[in-house]
This record gives sequence, C-alpha cells and structure tokens, in this order.
Amino acid sequence: MFRPTYTGTGELYLAPSLSGYHTLDLSGEEWILDRGAYWASEGSVEIAVERNKLLSGLVGGEGLVQTKVKGRGQVVVVTQGPVETVELRGERLVVDGSFAIARTGTLSYRVEKATKSMVSSMTFGEFLVNVFEGHGTVLLAPTPYWQVLLLRQVAASTARTSS
Repeated sequence: MFRPTYTGTGELYLAPSLSGYHTLDLSGEEWILDRGAYWASEGSVEIAVERNKLLSGLVGGEGLVQTKVKGRGQVVVVTQGPVETVELRGERLVVDGSFAIARTGTLSYRVEKATKSMVSSMTFGEFLVNVFEGHGTVLLAPTPYWQVLLLRQVAASTARTSS
C-alpha cells in the first residue's frame, strides 16, 4: 500500500535472505508479478494492480490481485532461486503453482486441473496447474537457492574426497 521513496545519489542495499533478486529492465512493456515478488523499482516505473479471475485467483495461489509494473526503468523482484526465461510465441506453458514469478501482460493466465479426470489429478500429485498462453515471456524460478547451495557443497566435498 505504501512504499518508501529514496532520492539522490549513492547505493541502496537490500536485506539478505535465502531468496535472491532479479532485475527487470522495462522498456515500455507491462509485467504481472507473482504475489510478494515486487521489491523495488525506479520512480519512472508505474505500479498498479492486476485483478485475476475469481477462480484463478482463489485456487491458483496468486490471489485475487497481483502487482502490475509498466513503463521504463528497473524493477527488482524477489526470487526463490535462479531465474529461467521462457519465451512463448503463441504457445501454451503449464507450470506448477509457485514456479512462475512474473509474466508479461500480453499473456493470458488461468488455472486448470493437472489432468482431465479428477481421480488422475489427485493421484498425479499436482491437482491444479497455472497455464500461460499467447505471445510473451514467463520468468520461472523452479529450484530454490538453498537447494543450489546444498548441491554445490555436496559436489565440492565429493570432489575433495575423490582426489
């Protein structure tokens, strides 16, 4: 609802966490951010609200409203892990609930059952999935940073013991 504004020259440091940060460089386009992903932006970036359809908002995990950013400038988003960019050119992308952190405003978004039958969806382990369609970009963060760090530590210790 409120955001602090800093002006002048210098550096601004963000709070450390097990999450990471990704910078979007906006050049006139519009992005819809995952709930809680917005962290900071330049003053030239317009911040608004994107309303989701009732069913998609309630059961898809994104909530009824998401943050919309547009204009020109940099936007910093919080990510749970390294960011992968997926470009859609009239295609359909099906994503597990919490992996997508941002999408361009040109894409359509909805929530669907993971499989056609209710029983299959429940036994599949993923009851609902997020579906993105159209022309645009989706940012994904499927692997949390703590898992990446743990895997690096295991690989480093394995390399030391096998030498």
